[in-house]
Amino acid sequence: MVTAVPVSVGDRVGIGDVLVEVSGRPLILLPGKFPAYRQLVRGDTGPDVRQLQTALRQLYGTPVNGRLDERTETDIRRLYAAAGYPPPLAEQPAQPPADPSDPPPSDPPPPALLLPADELIFLPDVPASVGALPAKVGDNGSGPLVSLTSGGWQIAVPLSPELERILTDLPSQAQFRLDGPGGAPLTTPDVRSSVTPFDTRQQEGASGDIPAEATADYDQRMAVFTLPEPPDGAQIGHGRQIVLERGRSPDDDPVIPASALWTRTDGSVSVSMIDRGEVVHLEVEVLLSVDGRAAVRPITGNLPVGAEVVVAATRDGRQRSD
Repeated sequence: MVTAVPVSVGDRVGIGDVLVEVSGRPLILLPGKFPAYRQLVRGDTGPDVRQLQTALRQLYGTPVNGRLDERTETDIRRLYAAAGYPPPLAEQPAQPPADPSDPPPSDPPPPALLLPADELIFLPDVPASVGALPAKVGDNGSGPLVSLTSGGWQIAVPLSPELERILTDLPSQAQFRLDGPGGAPLTTPDVRSSVTPFDTRQQEGASGDIPAEATADYDQRMAVFTLPEPPDGAQIGHGRQIVLERGRSPDDDPVIPASALWTRTDGSVSVSMIDRGEVVHLEVEVLLSVDGRAAVRPITGNLPVGAEVVVAATRDGRQRSD
């Protein structure tokens, strides 16, 4: 059960901060590339121990040797003390005397450190910001608790296969921009698969040699836009709209109905303009065509703004203009 939530949405959290308390025990934030996947005790070795030592070194100068030794255990106790919690301990069974005739020891051995995987949260970029906080005091502690965001500002757009194909085939003049306040141009997005961290509950008792790459699930394809600075009114977790502009014609080039374009047998394109009751044929270059309208640039003659152009003709030669 969630027993305390010491952070709020938008808070900056750093190394050693407690994000949520579950059943009286903390979830402590540390920097690292992969999640904790097993409980640790004195003498354990492996990449997870090295990652833990690397994180503790930033706080206490812990030596990084890949073995949970006495110094590492001491610094883990310091981490918990700074967070305001007793370290996780396990009672040790009393060892029988070597000689059966000797009396049993009068005092039990002191509890040993037993570091569980579910009390440490590793994140590649620390400090981070609290993006969402579904956890509420009294909630079931096994559900989603907190969402953290780190690094620069980004907007992630889920991609359908069709939309990803569109991004792959964009012309060179295509541009992206952020709609609404602060709608500055955006750089081309990075298309990637989103990564869902593996479930640590399925990894209890796993070997310390599990590589980080084996602990992620790749599912939804995303287009990720990196923002140089937060746009006006931006809030973590709130949606914004990205506008894709495939092409833009110069402002001084005329726009006509696409039905006014006539393609000749040699492949050239012309427009028939009505000038003082006479039909004048102009060869044009089509710059852009969207939704039944085309931006053109005259190659021969002049096509002024407001001119009438022929959009249809009957067999008897009568014409309809627009």
